[in-house]
Amino acid sequence: NYFRRLGNQCLLGSVKNSTVGNKSFSDKKSAYKDSPYLMTDILSNYGDTWGPDEITDRQNKLAEYAPKVWPIKI
Repeated sequence: NYFRRLGNQCLLGSVKNSTVGNKSFSDKKSAYKDSPYLMTDILSNYGDTWGPDEITDRQNKLAEYAPKVWPIKI
């Protein structure tokens, strides 16, 4: 199940989140594009389809960004 995977999550303000609700991915893209959060804005660059392949792709990209954003010095 991909519903709760990190690649399927994004930050949206509460009002915007309530507005887009359970609409299709293509209907939500304008809300993503208007987001002040870069990682949410990037979602608008995906095509109109959002499924397991896109979720996995985004999750892999988030995994690449994580150590750059939160570096741990050992």
